[in-house]
Amino acid sequence: DLCSAQSDGSWDEKLATSITSELNESQNNAILACLRKMHCNHKLSVELIWGPPGTGKTKTIGTLLFTLLRMGYRTLTCAPTNVAIKEVASHVLKLVESVKTNIGMDALFCSLGDILLFGNKKRLKVVSDMEIINLDYRVKKLRQCLGPLTGWRHCFTSMIDLLEDCVSQFHIFLENEFIKEREQNNEKEIKEIESRDETDGGEGKCNSFLDFLRKRFVDTSSPLKNCLLDFCIHLPKKYIPEHNFQNIFSLI
Repeated sequence: DLCSAQSDGSWDEKLATSITSELNESQNNAILACLRKMHCNHKLSVELIWGPPGTGKTKTIGTLLFTLLRMGYRTLTCAPTNVAIKEVASHVLKLVESVKTNIGMDALFCSLGDILLFGNKKRLKVVSDMEIINLDYRVKKLRQCLGPLTGWRHCFTSMIDLLEDCVSQFHIFLENEFIKEREQNNEKEIKEIESRDETDGGEGKCNSFLDFLRKRFVDTSSPLKNCLLDFCIHLPKKYIPEHNFQNIFSLI
């Protein structure tokens, strides 16, 4: 019987043509063969991609993994050396970044959180460009986003408190600044300070309520923005529904 995967290959032909334009015919055929055999119903199979050094095996594998990622498949990739696995991961990362630079929904087809690089911690020697997909770095970032004093709950609470009660915070700020100056100056200077306008002060003071609010807003919004960005970068796509992702993007 004719293999079901070969009866109509138009879907994978179109998909592969749109993302493997930089590959040669042999490399394209290798990727298409892998895609077809994934949908072969009558037998299990293994596809062997072979070639001497310099023929683009790493590039072909990287493009194949990128295609599978785009199709929503979970793939485990192994290599006998740390150098080899880093080269493959680097190629996949470059393809993802090139797509995400485009404007439109297609740029959101996957999250970097769907890509994870791990290996021998001492020998892997992850460079800065690839740190974003490294397991240890990802755990560090997500721990910060979920921490009691650094996480998203604390950041949102701080922002809500500022927007709802900024006037009271401004008065507390003025009182604290006055106390600091009183402790640092002698009695003569205290009299001079008391005669000044209460919103005019030394280092750390703001000239007006609006200046105070602007500065406090920046200080409060920056960690919140960083936390939301880290969630979008380091969480797999399935953990953030598309409408929530759009809301987060709009909020940032």
